[in-house]
Amino acid sequence: MKIAMLGTRYSPPFFRGGEEHLMHQLKMSFEKKGHHVDVYAPGFSKWKEIDAKSDARNTVRIPIHDVRFFYNLEFSRKFQRLLKDKKYDIIFNTHAHLGCFIREHPNIIQVNCTSYGEAEAIKPDSFKKIVEIAARKSLGYLADRKAYSNSDHIICVNDHIRENLVENYNIPQAKIDMVGNGVDCDWFSPAPENDRGQTVITYVGRLVNRKNVALLIEAAALLDKENTPFNVRIIGEGEEEDKLKHLAASLGLGERIRFLGRKEGEDLRELYRTSSIFVLPSRYEGLPLSLLEAQACGLPAVVTAFSGAEKIVKDDENGYVAKGWEASDLAVCIKPLINNKKLRLSMSANARKLMVEEYSWDRIADKLLDVFEKVRRNAR
Repeated sequence: MKIAMLGTRYSPPFFRGGEEHLMHQLKMSFEKKGHHVDVYAPGFSKWKEIDAKSDARNTVRIPIHDVRFFYNLEFSRKFQRLLKDKKYDIIFNTHAHLGCFIREHPNIIQVNCTSYGEAEAIKPDSFKKIVEIAARKSLGYLADRKAYSNSDHIICVNDHIRENLVENYNIPQAKIDMVGNGVDCDWFSPAPENDRGQTVITYVGRLVNRKNVALLIEAAALLDKENTPFNVRIIGEGEEEDKLKHLAASLGLGERIRFLGRKEGEDLRELYRTSSIFVLPSRYEGLPLSLLEAQACGLPAVVTAFSGAEKIVKDDENGYVAKGWEASDLAVCIKPLINNKKLRLSMSANARKLMVEEYSWDRIADKLLDVFEKVRRNAR
């Protein structure tokens, strides 16, 4: 099969987010199974130096202007022109807005989140956030709808996104298949031996409003008052970093919480391997890669009750889903994992087993290829 894969960025080995990791893993998996994959991504001037150093094969970067929301329209039009001289069995788009004007077939979109869903998860605690919510529910929503209507099929990563597509975008159920994200279980694996000593709680992800990292810091403050032995690592960067550092300092957690910035590759894997518990306090997620990576490394997970959380984290098996949205709800889930090493080790084994059996990239690639073949047959 000849596949065109679309995404907002692709410059391995320099990864700048979950979407880029997803594209890379799927590209390698498809190629290993004998398929040809060309990647198309925006060629922003701000990433020119990184793109030039990339060792990516079969990659076309389309020069466009970096204007939020509108760059998707420019990319879509230019990509459509390029297709006049090429023929693909499948166009696989990992970022919906890039497909606004694509009219070639078969055209499949993978949906990890929607503009409407992300807008609902943003806390309107500043004028900037209120504007962002309005933009996502207007421009973002319209771009979503345009891309979805032009597509032949949609692949979503979990049930709640499928429900969102049906209820808020009026997409027919028959047009949607569900295939989750995956994780490289050979690379992300537990350390052969790991005596972690003091319990280490780790968060990995962007430091933005939707990720709700302040809740983890507030929960850590409650645990600190009980003299519970732990440290917290916050791995990532984003617009709320200074605000979160100030919150940690104001709660007297300067020695408890370390902000380590963004980490990749072996550095990230080593941080997972030397951690004890993974915590994701997010308000909204599709199927977060960091959660899969952490569990593949054998970390029990504590998460908030974002839609779909219970599908990945099962109480008393591989972690806990907090019952509410207060810091105390998160703290009560973290505490037994700090205090009970036997429980932690049991959940660690279960987390690893789930990732290997259900979320390896080979399994995910096979499921996607089955959908591709079905859509090709129906398009003939």
